Amino acid sequence: QNWPAFTPPNASSLCGMWQRQGSILEGGSGSNMAVDPATGDLYVADIFNNRVLRFAFANLVGGTMRPSASNIWGQPGPNDFLGNQGFAAPNNSTLFFGGSTTPTLDGACSDPQGGAFGGVGIDTLGNLWVADTANNRVLRFPADPLNSNIPQATADLVLGQGNFNTDGNANMYHPFGIRVDASGNAYVIDNGGTSGRVLIFKASTLFGQTAVAAPDGIFTSGIDVPYGMDLDNSNNVWVANVHNPYTNSTSGVGDVVMYQPDFSQPTP
Repeated sequence: QNWPAFTPPNASSLCGMWQRQGSILEGGSGSNMAVDPATGDLYVADIFNNRVLRFAFANLVGGTMRPSASNIWGQPGPNDFLGNQGFAAPNNSTLFFGGSTTPTLDGACSDPQGGAFGGVGIDTLGNLWVADTANNRVLRFPADPLNSNIPQATADLVLGQGNFNTDGNANMYHPFGIRVDASGNAYVIDNGGTSGRVLIFKASTLFGQTAVAAPDGIFTSGIDVPYGMDLDNSNNVWVANVHNPYTNSTSGVGDVVMYQPDFSQPTP
């Protein structure tokens, strides 16, 4: 935050809310995080800089201010911020969460476009999954066994699109979060339907593919503007709603709903 002078991104900066916001009370951050359970590394969606940052566990020391990211996805360098790297269409190494497409410093974290949200997840194999909000897709960046299992910079699978170069919203609309269970099934929350939904992509469908456009299942019961999701050790899916569908509240006081792995028994 350095309003009215806009601050360019670097390896130790994050921009989860507009620089022109005075505080989180004006809207807060739409960023989502994930921790690799095998390494303790922290992955953060730096939404207005259109990138994902990895903070190595060794650098996450109590009392340390502004540690530098060890890896960046979605941008060619630490000072870049353009949605889809300024290209007219996405590809398998670009991201577009909600930042600017204007190639000026004033555009960095100041001229929000797209979805203004972003989500990340790490599966049991160390693959990085990114809910690429404004591109209406989810990307998987495969773990690299030749580089300490750190995910590669280029995605090998896209969900919600038929290829890496389209961004239509017929199958997925502004995804907010992604989680993958121990069996390889992927769960995506997005803003589709009337009040949001959970999209389910089965592991058997994803196996050996580079693009899977349509989900195997869509679940909406009990979902009302979902902004967060996670899995527990029993593969139950927990969804955090901004609104409460059981009381029809739209006051911003939501609830958390748990669904069994087959989504047959929603429980408020």
